[in-house]
Amino acid sequence: MRTLFTLLIGTFIVCNSFGQTITIKRNSTVTWEATNVPKALDTLILETNSTLVLKTNVNLVVGFFKIGENVKINAQGGNGSIGTTYSGSQPRRKHGHGKGSDGKNGGNGSSGSNGFEFKISTGLFEFGSIVINTSGGNGGKGGNAEGGGKGTNASCDGHSGGAGGNGGAGGDGARGGNAATVLIAFNEIKQNDGSQLGVDIKWISNGGTGGSGGSAGSGGSGGNSAKCGLSNQKGGNGGNSGGNGSNGSNGNSINITQAEWLKYN
Repeated sequence: MRTLFTLLIGTFIVCNSFGQTITIKRNSTVTWEATNVPKALDTLILETNSTLVLKTNVNLVVGFFKIGENVKINAQGGNGSIGTTYSGSQPRRKHGHGKGSDGKNGGNGSSGSNGFEFKISTGLFEFGSIVINTSGGNGGKGGNAEGGGKGTNASCDGHSGGAGGNGGAGGDGARGGNAATVLIAFNEIKQNDGSQLGVDIKWISNGGTGGSGGSAGSGGSGGNSAKCGLSNQKGGNGGNSGGNGSNGSNGNSINITQAEWLKYN
């Protein structure tokens, strides 16, 4: 979260009439997607306990931007999905003679998506308290692999026990999404009673966590030995375990001072 604030003074000219006002009512949630996100407004009001969810980048020019208390802008990227995962092992080989079947590999996770940008230029910015979250989504976990199957049992017709099948490899975890930027640029600023710039306007901008690798499948058991009169046919060797999947890397966070994203134009 960013709490340091320094005023940067510049010049900004605002058009007074964009012809539209949007109000997100108290205790309600509104989602902006590519099909309905505005580009320019007269007024944008986010009332107390309201939430604006972003599914697209926002780059908005508005004459008056007002925020109530306990407002949230959720612009987080989506989490990646888990890779195809297996439980248990391949069935025991029942026909013929030989090695058990190898286990299937776990699927790789999918990447977390990047957060969505929130950029707004306004003539008058009036605020109570708000948290803006543009963190990246978490990467998907790699899928767990399947265990190898048991080999065929030894028989007294001259066949030793079959080796167990090898376990599958765990799927790789996916990368987390990157955090996105925030910019609130204003000509004038007005604080609600008791509100403080360094405390009540916060931005969370963490990179998504990489997904963990999937677990390896265990090797299958070797086929049983057989007692054949005075001699034995030996059993099969166990299969090898598969490797664990690799962990995905974390997405990139953004670490800048509040003065760089909340400032005078």
